[in-house]
Amino acid sequence: GTGGRYWEVRIVRNIYPSMSVPRERYPDGHEGGFLEDQGGGMINPQVDHPWYQQLPGFGFNDVVVETPLHNVCIALSEETHVALALQAVVLRGKELMSEQGVRYVTVFKQHKCGSLMHAHWQIITTPFVPSSVEAQLIRAARLQGRFGMCVACRVLVGAPLDTGLSRERLVCASDHFVVSVPYACRERFRLYLAPRRHCPDFFDITNEELRDLAGMLKRVLKLYYWKLNDPPFNLALWTRPTRPDAARPRTRWQSRCCLPSWGAAADSRDAHFHWYIGLYPRGKGVPQGFKNATDIAPMRTLPEDDAALMREWLQELK
Repeated sequence: GTGGRYWEVRIVRNIYPSMSVPRERYPDGHEGGFLEDQGGGMINPQVDHPWYQQLPGFGFNDVVVETPLHNVCIALSEETHVALALQAVVLRGKELMSEQGVRYVTVFKQHKCGSLMHAHWQIITTPFVPSSVEAQLIRAARLQGRFGMCVACRVLVGAPLDTGLSRERLVCASDHFVVSVPYACRERFRLYLAPRRHCPDFFDITNEELRDLAGMLKRVLKLYYWKLNDPPFNLALWTRPTRPDAARPRTRWQSRCCLPSWGAAADSRDAHFHWYIGLYPRGKGVPQGFKNATDIAPMRTLPEDDAALMREWLQELK
């Protein structure tokens, strides 16, 4: 309970953790996510085997409860309250970025497609960089070297604001952010939201940018709520890993699982990254056989057509 105290945003630990929580941090009696607590042994006792390496599964699992009201979402919230929830995410994220053994801080949101219906964000840390993030970091560094520019600055910011064909994928823009439908979009009404200012780290967002971000999220999620009949959706925030520190000691889990050291090379590569947010509506199921076999997803509509439709909807919702 709250002890009778009023609150607007709260951060609590997830009692159903995805990562095994450090025991000394959460002595509350809830599930800790440890396999041995379930009576099982290690899935792979040979963690140093070159083919079957086992990565450490320790991390923090936090839930940011956006509001004490149960049936309120971002689309229906005041911008000031959306900004307050985002501020909580940023403050907690900064704390976790400095924690020993944390290599990546994942921030995401599930609407109507998770076990908890109450409006919330989730923050989960890992002691390694997820492969999907690693692939984007490598791609960003390669394209920087090839074209001499940040790919996100060009594709997610510059191109939608340009006068060419790419502008047809623009949905809306503000002083600090640009929202567009991605090129060759896999799902209808997927959106990418990127800051105009080149910045690898979401947690370096300024107060002015944060307030603007709150307004932009509310604006685009109103489209989902009013024009797409409030569909289930996922929101993913893509940012850089924690800053490498050569003086930072390796944890016993890093040493045991052959994880690479954090160094200046990774820091230089990560500087070419550009944080952004992806919004992924979850519509009706489509045949997945070909996609699963090839990772090729057919497009049902042109992204330019979907962007034009969403621009019309924004005018109607003003």
